[in-house]
Amino acid sequence: MLREGLKGMPEPQALFLAFGDSALNFELRCFIRDITRRFIVISEINCAIDAAFRAHNVTVAFPQLDVWHRNLPPSAGPASDDATGY
Repeated sequence: MLREGLKGMPEPQALFLAFGDSALNFELRCFIRDITRRFIVISEINCAIDAAFRAHNVTVAFPQLDVWHRNLPPSAGPASDDATGY
């Protein structure tokens, strides 16, 4: 648990870094005593954030891009049903 044994250690900080494309970008910084546990701690934090979002019905909107082709030149040839275009 992140709260165990933190006497004299810096408190975790949530920093609002920037406005992104359809996003607010934050960074969470916390001190861990054993750097070899870094990836485990990151995973635990991410899972806790996901659980809190789900508990409070917060959804994360992921960017979506739709591409529409109109009026292709005759040299483009017929459209293929194959995703590779071959």
